Amino acid sequence: MIAYASAHHQSQFRVFSFSIFLFGEKGRLLRWDRSGVIYTESFDWLTQPETLLEFIWRFNFLSDIERGHDSTVTPVTDDEAEVALPKLKRYPGLENTKKADLRRFLVHDDRSTDGDLSVYITPSAVWDTGGLFGRSTFGYIAFDVASTNLVYLKDFWRTDLPGIEKEGDIYHKLHDAQVPNIPRLGAAGDVPVSPECTATASFATQRTRTQDYLRIPGGEHEWCPGQPHVDPYVHYRLVLETLGKPLSTFKSTRQLCEVIRDAIVAHSAAYERAQILHRDVSAGNILITEEGTGMLIDWDLSKQVHKGVEEGPRQHSRTGTWQFISISRLREPRYTAHEVSDDLESFFWVLLYQIARCRNLKKMELTKHMQLVFDDYTKSSQDHLVTGGNGKLVCLANLCLSPRVVKDLLRTAEGLINIPCTKIIEELRSLFHDYYLHVETQFETSAQTQIEIEEMRRDDSRVKEAQEKLRSSDFVLSIMNKYLESKWDIKDDGSLDKTVMGHDASKSRDRRKRKAEDISSGEKNSDQIRWCRLPPSSIQPSSDIVSSRSKRTSKTLFSKSSQKPVSSLLK
Repeated sequence: MIAYASAHHQSQFRVFSFSIFLFGEKGRLLRWDRSGVIYTESFDWLTQPETLLEFIWRFNFLSDIERGHDSTVTPVTDDEAEVALPKLKRYPGLENTKKADLRRFLVHDDRSTDGDLSVYITPSAVWDTGGLFGRSTFGYIAFDVASTNLVYLKDFWRTDLPGIEKEGDIYHKLHDAQVPNIPRLGAAGDVPVSPECTATASFATQRTRTQDYLRIPGGEHEWCPGQPHVDPYVHYRLVLETLGKPLSTFKSTRQLCEVIRDAIVAHSAAYERAQILHRDVSAGNILITEEGTGMLIDWDLSKQVHKGVEEGPRQHSRTGTWQFISISRLREPRYTAHEVSDDLESFFWVLLYQIARCRNLKKMELTKHMQLVFDDYTKSSQDHLVTGGNGKLVCLANLCLSPRVVKDLLRTAEGLINIPCTKIIEELRSLFHDYYLHVETQFETSAQTQIEIEEMRRDDSRVKEAQEKLRSSDFVLSIMNKYLESKWDIKDDGSLDKTVMGHDASKSRDRRKRKAEDISSGEKNSDQIRWCRLPPSSIQPSSDIVSSRSKRTSKTLFSKSSQKPVSSLLK
């Protein structure tokens, strides 16, 4: 059922949708949105047909907006297509775009005072997170009708909780603080229910409703089963006026290191000048500009921090992209706040990941290495909490993706090794090895053992020295700059990955849902796929990486609605 609903929302531009589920003589009515699904009690549709018939009768009289369609996305006119197509086709991967692939997006700018909406023409999404629940991000290369330039349009559902700022507001703060190596921001704002309602200052926005049906003591929905974690979301769009290429298209390992260094500079400046911590450093969030430099994007999970003040996590789940989340955050996301050291560690995993995935010239069998280091997880049988990090600890101990393997990966066809890049990786590996000294790979240790481990860590000078070095970006930057300023004799060791940002436009929003028998034996089992519990395989293209925030148990997806007020589903 989730697969069908996902396909529904993937193939159409929707705020929510309805389903009718019939199984034998029993039936249920369902309403899906990005927070979850509300479903009615089971009813006998043969002996009690009035329930089903009333729903269909009411549905027949609803407008498109009331049926869940996004009215801010419409087909383009012939004139708009004639202007936009030539420019869009010049973008790599969009050469086969046709008029039928184009859509007209309206974007509201929160800082606009006249209520006007900016118009962008987009082909199919160049990437998306693929999940029905959560942020459900889509990324588009778009034609700006006003400026006639190509821009990047990001469409997603932002978490609507206290203390979580809009990404556009974060970008404004970063620009005010003159943070380098970030994209220029265009229009950014919540998506209105309809284009006509933006004339008022408090216009209605597209938002989820599943969270309204949670069990609240003394509330009207006390019959909701369980205590699921259901976050509220608001539909949001922003436009970035600086385009970039994926990190996996680096022309040389020197450029790869320079681009990651540039992203660390942006991260450091944001933290030092604006007290903003990124918290989602990943391969997909570091891009290569047209000038060949690096920029750090996707600040929607960032957080305003206060130096010297210990703060707990704002949400029940960790933030970040699974493959690159730090060991400490993978092991225990619930009670420890995200720190600078966590992001700096993520930069190291990004570098190692790109080398392992894009520089395998000898075609070494690294599948098990990649899965252990980047996809390792453990699921608790008690609270179903998914944790990880053991594979990364093994890597830091030189037992997986070892220095010998890295040397082979950085060896050219002539047998030459890129020494500076090798030293950057190994010095960073040594730094994080010391940072996690004495940490056990086994979670099931006694309380007394845990106390002893903490005492050893407090008394070990190597741990304290590593912790001090990771309080800011200075030491990591000094390592990278030291070797980037040295002589790099090898310049022809670029990425072997041919992935481009765009793809055939005909394969996007018209995609077909795969049947169960189409899933290869190398993929996760059906339960793992259904609940998005596990990280995707690291050997797949980086566009397949999804945020771990979409990993929910079944309890987080469902809340139960009463059968009686069927019409309430349509309000």
